[in-house]
Amino acid sequence: MVELDELPTTVVGVMPAGFDFPERADLWVPQPLDPNSLGCWCLRGLGRLAPGVSLEEARREIVRMADEEAERAWGPDSTRGSSIAIIQTLSGLITSDVRMPLLVLLGAVGMVLLIMCVNLANLSLARAAGRGRELAVTACLGASTLRVARQLFAENLMVAAIGGAAGIAVARAFLQLFRRLPLDGFPRLDDVRLDGLVIGFGLVITLGSATLFGILPAWRGSRVNLQDALKEGGRGGRSGRSRRLQDAFVVVQIALSLVLLSAAGLLLRSLDRLLSIDPGFAAAHVLTASLSIPAGRYGSEDAALRFHNRLLEEIRALPGVEAAGLTWRAPFAGGNPQKEVVGEGHVFAPDEPIPVANNRYVSTGYFAAIGTPIVRGRSFEDTDDRAHPLVAIVDETLARRYWPDGDALGKRIRFGADPATNAAMTIVGIAKNAKFESLGEVPTFQIYQPMTQATPLSMNIVVRTSGDPQRFASVLRSRVAALDPAVPVYRISTLVQSVGRTLAARRVTNGLILGFAAVALLLATTGVYGVMSIGVTDRADPLVVLRDD
Repeated sequence: MVELDELPTTVVGVMPAGFDFPERADLWVPQPLDPNSLGCWCLRGLGRLAPGVSLEEARREIVRMADEEAERAWGPDSTRGSSIAIIQTLSGLITSDVRMPLLVLLGAVGMVLLIMCVNLANLSLARAAGRGRELAVTACLGASTLRVARQLFAENLMVAAIGGAAGIAVARAFLQLFRRLPLDGFPRLDDVRLDGLVIGFGLVITLGSATLFGILPAWRGSRVNLQDALKEGGRGGRSGRSRRLQDAFVVVQIALSLVLLSAAGLLLRSLDRLLSIDPGFAAAHVLTASLSIPAGRYGSEDAALRFHNRLLEEIRALPGVEAAGLTWRAPFAGGNPQKEVVGEGHVFAPDEPIPVANNRYVSTGYFAAIGTPIVRGRSFEDTDDRAHPLVAIVDETLARRYWPDGDALGKRIRFGADPATNAAMTIVGIAKNAKFESLGEVPTFQIYQPMTQATPLSMNIVVRTSGDPQRFASVLRSRVAALDPAVPVYRISTLVQSVGRTLAARRVTNGLILGFAAVALLLATTGVYGVMSIGVTDRADPLVVLRDD
């Protein structure tokens, strides 16, 4: 038995360590599903596919069941549009944000490996050419061409094995460094480790690359011209064909290095453009935190509203606080509650889906605290309470959806398609479009309701300060504890940090690719230098010293 929001709750099960679906979940409670209490059936489910059932078949079945339940709940004559189901695998959901960056990194690592292999193959060719006389002597003593080739290949394999072992050691060191970086955007980072499977894969890659790129240098090195190699004062065994092959290797190295450099430049340019996007709010000097008041103590909306108002009064009175507000979900804090929204008077065409908007309850002062301007109309006021008609603020995208000229002031909007069960709200303001999940997201519909007309127990506080917002974290905790020690304050973060966490994976990917490009360029430069050095040595005339006795 445990207390959950000061209510006795029986524990009926314990999940295994590490299970946290949905993300960061530590506790699960049953969710009653009442169709009459839902403005929109925007739910996330989890199921296991039966053998032989495809994702598309599952999607069609879910849509069919949802439409049947909707018809049973609202009647066959409802103007509600058809249900929409988005199906994806759990692994795809967990890795959706990092799948593409990881694939890009895998491609970059593969190109660096290819450049390294080409470089070593080129140097092996040059080394074998420089050992022409030694190999010729070996052949004259009875060694067959295959025997010489095996000797050179064994030497290349030994070099590759040493390099593979060094690579595993370096990978272990970099993994420890990687884990210390603030990478909230990478899922399951703590589970990444160098186990037997990874080491085995590294050994396979080492042996495979050594075999693939070591056979040709070994074979070319074993086919020396004995007469030329044994001549006194000969210039070595580099034939015209060997020179052309080495030159081709140099071209491949430079081409791959330029591809990596170009990719790194494009990614950096993309990140720069992403950072220049206007998110619709001013993130600087803003602190956000989550609050959850106990349902047992604040069972009514009036009690919850009184607590929230007292907290806002105390926070706004603090020195250095410019504005403060509450919201059901803060930008970039996770979670986007959604409901179907219908503009009054709009006639839907057959099979036209009802738009779904992100729904947020906010307090007075929220728009000033978050820095989202009201482009038309007004913000919420204390008089927008339950004693007055329902009001709402919509963003520019939603205003244009139902009113193409964007003139939505004074118009009415409601949740759901049935006017009998969903009261209409008068639009009193139009807010600037704002991002809520990522800087690159497509503009979505947003609708804001005043907290004074509907008060959730869980809220996010948004505080705009004149100085460093992080120094207000301890003050915020103490103020909440002074009002009610049972109210937890968690997920305290600056808004800049919240936005930055969504870009962590992209920044790390760009940095790693830039590092790989630099390594590739260094390898290509080394290869060019080595080939040119050997070429100069081969073309140099033997030095003749004349002695005057």
